[in-house]
Amino acid sequence: MTLSAWRLHGAVRPTMSRLRIAPDLNLSAPSIKQSAYSQVELSKPFVRRHLPGDSVVTLFAGKDLGRGDVNEVEELESGYRKIAEVQLPGVPFYDDCYHAVLTCTAAVGGGATFRPIRLVTRDGCALLVVDVLALGVDPDTQGKGIGSALVNFIKHVARKEAAKACSRGVLLTQADNACLYFWEKNGFEQSVDACSLAFTLRETMDCVIFSGSTPMALPLRAGRRARDAASSKPKSGAIARKSSASSQSGAIDIAPLGSCMRPNRAIERERKHSAQSFSSSDRS
Repeated sequence: MTLSAWRLHGAVRPTMSRLRIAPDLNLSAPSIKQSAYSQVELSKPFVRRHLPGDSVVTLFAGKDLGRGDVNEVEELESGYRKIAEVQLPGVPFYDDCYHAVLTCTAAVGGGATFRPIRLVTRDGCALLVVDVLALGVDPDTQGKGIGSALVNFIKHVARKEAAKACSRGVLLTQADNACLYFWEKNGFEQSVDACSLAFTLRETMDCVIFSGSTPMALPLRAGRRARDAASSKPKSGAIARKSSASSQSGAIDIAPLGSCMRPNRAIERERKHSAQSFSSSDRS
């Protein structure tokens, strides 16, 4: 994104050393413009998760997503709206997104709004980008880990949805400069690709772009289904010929270095047991 485009959005272009969100992901502005993206509906639009203590996180869909009339949801939404009016001035309450509200002893302590977006890059990489549009905590309950609990819950939802879609998960947000430490503590980092991804998606989805904010992103570890799908892809010709030749010659495949550095404990115990039994038989 050019400097003139940054000034057009009214945002301050941050100075950062990182270019990519992840080394193997190309999410630059030219790549995103040639990508296809659409909003995703979660497989479970209503989820309740109990946390240690008396805290509960409830996930529910906005009104435009057809959640139905639920009295509990209405109470949670009204409590979250009151916090957002104080902590998030100027931030609209999106009815076409998902909201996660944390309650402590039946009182609303904070909430977050996010939008899951499926993005397929021009390289054919499928991503589930979860854009965290807002996160607010009641001033009376700040400093108790409510904000981090909400972020961890969104990470949990993103991992599950990405695994079901056989995609890689990426969390995205536009952080207020006063809250950079909070997002960095939760694993988010600044990068040039995060800036281009945030502005492109929010322009397309008609979301507010805040002046002076810093886009940050967090790539999530690929789920088991995504890894299995990637491993089941057909091999290239050279690799296929090499593997078939080694199998015909009876050669043993060597495991990667990372798998050799941490051997299985069960195998090690079995080796020690066999060695001890072998030595005892020699004594007899």
